Amino acid sequence: MRGGGLTESELHTGKELKKSLSTRITKHTKNLESFLKKDAFSGLSQPCELCNNPSVIAGLTRKYEPHHPDTKMLNCSGHPELVSGSHRKIAFTLAEVLITLGIIGIVAAMTLPTLIQKNEERVTVTKVKKFYSIMNQALLMAIKDNGYVDEWNTIENSEDGVVRSSTFASYIVPYLKVSKICGEDKGCLGYTKKVTLLSGTQHNTNYETNKTYYKLILADGSYMWIRRNLDNNSICTGTDLGLSNVCGAIFLDVNGKKEPNTIGKDIFVFYVQKARIITANQDCNSSSSGWGCTTHILQHNDMKYLHK
Repeated sequence: MRGGGLTESELHTGKELKKSLSTRITKHTKNLESFLKKDAFSGLSQPCELCNNPSVIAGLTRKYEPHHPDTKMLNCSGHPELVSGSHRKIAFTLAEVLITLGIIGIVAAMTLPTLIQKNEERVTVTKVKKFYSIMNQALLMAIKDNGYVDEWNTIENSEDGVVRSSTFASYIVPYLKVSKICGEDKGCLGYTKKVTLLSGTQHNTNYETNKTYYKLILADGSYMWIRRNLDNNSICTGTDLGLSNVCGAIFLDVNGKKEPNTIGKDIFVFYVQKARIITANQDCNSSSSGWGCTTHILQHNDMKYLHK
């Protein structure tokens, strides 16, 4: 048929062409859908054939984005892009969290005791050095007001023959910050047993009950006790731990009643001479008495002798 229209043959050919084209497009689209459903784009490195067709990409994005909330758009490299706003959340599993906490616990159990001990030692060193400075200042003020120590009238007569230290202490204590004074009586040193030497042996003197020692508690909670030269007939002619011209001794427990109550660990001794405070030059190690450890701390600023 002519006259401006198409012949039946031409119409048939057009229909067949349209059908063939529609079939090819449908087949190709299904292939793309299959790729999307299988996340096949994650493995592609080359652009897909339809990447240059914006309408196809837009249509696929609109169709599959609701089913793929993690995929906000497709780029032309063929890779799904995870962009800002993705709903995917990356987190540790419960097993991973428990394993991590277990490792942290083990490491803490291994390191915390050492760290705590080192911190306690630093605190002790600081307190010993501070006390040494305070006592030197107190002695200087006492000397300024009363003369040198060998001029003090510290000899006391007692009926029981026990050397008393109250008079000797009365020259020093006024220059200290004190929270409680017990003097010769009990009540300041809350020890339930005798103190221990650094070597582990129990000391033979009970400072709490012995009336030779003048006991008090300092404002910071430290225990302190004082005794004069043990020779009741002289003032500054005593000998003690290899020292001479000793007028008296001053003892310090840096943490009060708290253990270990051991000489060289938390108990330290200082000696009073005519015009100064000194310490004993004795060995300081785990097999020693511990009286010489005051000197070690002042000279070395540490307590490494506890670990040798």
